[in-house]
Amino acid sequence: MTEPMPRNVDLSSTPPDAAFEDPSEQTDRHPLGPLVSFSEDRSNLTRLTAVAVLAGSLGILGFAWHVNPDPKGVGTHRQLGLGPCGFLLTTGLPCPTCGMTTSFAYAVRGRLISAFWSQPAGTLLALATTALACVAVVVLIAGRRVELNWYRINPMHVLVIGLTVFLGSWVFKIVMVLLTRRVATGGT
Repeated sequence: MTEPMPRNVDLSSTPPDAAFEDPSEQTDRHPLGPLVSFSEDRSNLTRLTAVAVLAGSLGILGFAWHVNPDPKGVGTHRQLGLGPCGFLLTTGLPCPTCGMTTSFAYAVRGRLISAFWSQPAGTLLALATTALACVAVVVLIAGRRVELNWYRINPMHVLVIGLTVFLGSWVFKIVMVLLTRRVATGGT
């Protein structure tokens, strides 16, 4: 038995199935559409882009695997031929990116707690890089393009969240260095 048609529905402005949808399902949808969607796209450009993203992500993770994480939490980048951190040498305190390479090196080895202690933002970036590589593989295999609904993303929120994580990680790193020094000097 079919359900009766709802009253006062203007069928000229709604899709054919919309008049029969469950009202509770309609409230779950965002008026601007989904945040992320996958669309059918078998073009070579989409797959070529996925190959480039995958190569870049794997390159970054490969460099992280190549270096051995420094147990001090900083200095791993020296194995890549880079010089010491000038900010750390001058002030004795870590710069905002101190520990990023170490964090990546720990993260690719699955030592996420050590990665977090080295640099929390670095751990998040390493996980994001891994997720990006996984999405690129899905795009390559499925041939579906990932689309972000940019109308739902507030650039100011992204900026504030990014800065909060980045600066929060820097403060965390400074506090950890100061606490380590205090313990090493006997609490004075």
